[in-house]
Amino acid sequence: GLGIRLSADVARAIVGASAGDRAVMGQELEKLALYLDAAPERPTEADTAAFEAISAGNGEGELSRLIDAVMDGQPALAAREMAVLEQEGVDGIALIRAMNKRVQLLTRFAADVAGGQSVENVMERAGKSLFWKEKIPVQRQLKRWAPARLATAAERLLTAERAIKAAGSAGTIFAASELITLARVAQRRR
Repeated sequence: GLGIRLSADVARAIVGASAGDRAVMGQELEKLALYLDAAPERPTEADTAAFEAISAGNGEGELSRLIDAVMDGQPALAAREMAVLEQEGVDGIALIRAMNKRVQLLTRFAADVAGGQSVENVMERAGKSLFWKEKIPVQRQLKRWAPARLATAAERLLTAERAIKAAGSAGTIFAASELITLARVAQRRR
């Protein structure tokens, strides 16, 4: 009814970005239609670039880049992304929790790889449960991080979250230090 046609990737992206909330999905579709100047009488194809353009600046893009920089072993890039996120007001707990979410995902997949499945097979089986933008970085990181190192990373992140919650903690500085440490561990795995 809005005059936009969605590819499967864009549809998955909208569902993922809205966490399946139909009202939020409707708002995203309306923004997309407005951005593309679409209407029922002049339907327009909505591609990934258009969706990225309307969803940019929500903080998740930078957070995703930070997670990938850390898990890919790029401490300098991780430091730059953290500086951007700090300016946007993203606190240390949010950084640690986002990183922990990726570590838990990799841990789950690494168990399958350790059980004898190929990385490619594990990624294929993940299917739609993994956001389409995350597939390539997760596959790359799965090859870099062994299950034992992921377990250590998860433990460090949990300890960091507890420390940040303690009264008088260094907060975001402590989180940044832990994330740079993880990036350096990944860097050594190159």
